[in-house]
Amino acid sequence: MRARVQVPIVALIWLVVGIIVALSKSYEVHTGSQLVTFVLAVTLWPIPLLGGTMTVQF
Repeated sequence: MRARVQVPIVALIWLVVGIIVALSKSYEVHTGSQLVTFVLAVTLWPIPLLGGTMTVQF
């Protein structure tokens, strides 16, 4: 019997809202540091939504 992975609906909504916020704030993914910044913006979406910025440079 196969095990099913269950994702809580709150986590799914959190990620969907984070992707929408990150795309609306023009976070782009062209380099590795931009990818990390995009992932952070998706997971911590209240910061960009309230006008904060985040960048990761390496």
